[in-house]
Amino acid sequence: TKEGILTAEWVKAQEFENIFEKTLEMLAVSRDYIKSGNKDKEASPSPFDKFTTTKNLSQLTIGLTETTSWLLLNKAVHANETTIKELSTEGNRLIELFDKIENIHINEDVGNQFHVIMENCLALFSDVRKLHEKVATQSVS
Repeated sequence: TKEGILTAEWVKAQEFENIFEKTLEMLAVSRDYIKSGNKDKEASPSPFDKFTTTKNLSQLTIGLTETTSWLLLNKAVHANETTIKELSTEGNRLIELFDKIENIHINEDVGNQFHVIMENCLALFSDVRKLHEKVATQSVS
C-alpha cells in the first residue's frame, strides 16, 4: 500500500536503526544505574533524593520502553501489519509522555550520573519527536 511504501523508506534508514539502538542502550544504562542503588561517586543524596531519583528514572524507563514499542510499530507498518494512521496516533500519545518527562525536576544533590542519563534520554526523545513528525506528515498525505 501507499502507506507501507512511505514508511518503508525511513524504517530502513540508518537514522531509524541508530535511534532504535540508542533506545536499547539507554534502557541498559538505566537498568545498571538502578542496580547500582543510585550510587554516584561524587554525590551523597538523602534517602528521599534517592527515592525521587528512582521514581524519575522509572518515568524515563517508561519513556524508553514506549519508544521501543513505537519503533517496533513502525516495523509493523512497513510489513503492512497495521496502518500509518495507527502509528501516528500512538506517536501522539508518546509525545504527550515526553512532554511530562521533560518537566521532571531533578535535585542537584543526586550527582552527575543521573543528569547525564536524563540529558541523553531527552536528546533521544527529541530525535524520536522528529521521526514522529515525519510519520505524522506521511499519515496526512
